[in-house]
Amino acid sequence: MQEYAVILLIPDLYTLPYVRDMSDLLLRQLGFKQLAVMQESVCATFGAGVSSACVVDIGARTTKVACVEEGLVVADTRMVLDFGGDDITSFLFTLLSRINFPYKEADLANWYDWTVLEDLKERIVVLSEVSPNRESVAIAVAALITPLSFRATSPSA
Repeated sequence: MQEYAVILLIPDLYTLPYVRDMSDLLLRQLGFKQLAVMQESVCATFGAGVSSACVVDIGARTTKVACVEEGLVVADTRMVLDFGGDDITSFLFTLLSRINFPYKEADLANWYDWTVLEDLKERIVVLSEVSPNRESVAIAVAALITPLSFRATSPSA
């Protein structure tokens, strides 16, 4: 490995001992020639072709937010929120249940049902640049549910 360089991608909220230990492992124990340490959000912005942005990483259980200004993470903007994509799926199921979603026997503890709702979430839940207000949310939900309800009640469709 003496002729290879390596990039260590670290979280935006990192601890110095973690970075020190990983750097030691890569350089001394694995024997890489060079090491570059980069934060996740900086790599995300450069990968998108911009030098400044607010990066929102929605994981299954947590959501991480960090703003990058000219290639540096702004320290005061880094945060980890204790909700993620799984919570959005669960909330979507609650909303759909309240408006008589046709798949009444769905159980989120069942892997298949969870997968169906994840797929539904990926197809219908979007982040819109339009400022949210009650009318736009009501219209979006009504537009989504009306065709589903029609299919569920009409045997000829």
